[in-house]
Amino acid sequence: MFEVMAYSTSHILVSFEHPLEESLATVDLDLRDITNVKCKIYTLSSDATMCTDEYASKIM
Repeated sequence: MFEVMAYSTSHILVSFEHPLEESLATVDLDLRDITNVKCKIYTLSSDATMCTDEYASKIM
């Protein structure tokens, strides 16, 4: 499963199946400053097994 939703011109939400667990993961992309895109990762588990928000923001 993979779903992309545009909430506004500056916020995009991407939902997908977590690669390590059989659960939903969501990434919130903040595009207000296109030169400094911010990512926030939401998963059911509280540990950062995928990657940190800071790392995800850097690779964007």
